[in-house]
Amino acid sequence: MFKVQLANDGNLGLAKILHKRVIQAKVKKLAEVFITLGFDEIRDKAGLKEIDVQHFLAQMICKGHLSAKIDAETRTVQFVEEVDLLSIVNNIDLKNRRIV
Repeated sequence: MFKVQLANDGNLGLAKILHKRVIQAKVKKLAEVFITLGFDEIRDKAGLKEIDVQHFLAQMICKGHLSAKIDAETRTVQFVEEVDLLSIVNNIDLKNRRIV
């Protein structure tokens, strides 16, 4: 629709990056709400119309943008809560100090 105009004014690349970031934000929001979702549900809810959902999710996971496990056989993704390792280490350290 606006592809030609964006290409002409040199903003097509920026628009593509923005579009990808918006979809990533939608997927992250789904991860906050759901534990497990099917690829089709993610496609519908995040607006991934012509994008390979499994590949898109794998890229997000590999880049550290999403904590999840993909099950290609069942075509689902299980969102994993990120653990704050620093608070865990501090908690263990505090317990060790009480022992000593």
